[in-house]
Amino acid sequence: MKSLYNITTEFAEIMQEIEANEGEITPIYEAALEIVEDELEQKATNYVEFIGDRTAFIARIDEEVKRLQALKKVNKNLIERLKNNLLSAVLQFGDFTITKGLKKFTTRKSQSLIIEDETKVPGKFQIVETKPNKAAIKAAIKAGETVAGCYIQDNKNLSIK
Repeated sequence: MKSLYNITTEFAEIMQEIEANEGEITPIYEAALEIVEDELEQKATNYVEFIGDRTAFIARIDEEVKRLQALKKVNKNLIERLKNNLLSAVLQFGDFTITKGLKKFTTRKSQSLIIEDETKVPGKFQIVETKPNKAAIKAAIKAGETVAGCYIQDNKNLSIK
């Protein structure tokens, strides 16, 4: 079976020959176009089936990723719980260090910032993030407004159902 590239190239060549023949579609050209159309239909069917298979495969991968992420979360929570239990025990006995083989266990002091109410934090400590509002820009352009650096592009998308 021909490749999609070869089918489209052959179609373009036939169309050029028809144009060179002043647009007259002879029975030979008509037969050739039918053959190319049948080949394109078969190739398109194969593409759609393959795309469906790959889509299903991706869905299975996504499910496996979710399963592994859930397993990872369970284990992270377990580790955190064990660390908290160990820290509680150490706090009862006081600070100390344990070295066992290549593993070393010790406590250290650290500090963390607690923000009780973000609305009370002065402006000089706030981070302001801005980004374009695409929906508003699109609506403005459709309404006839010119927005610098923006335009609406028409796209052609493939729909497989």
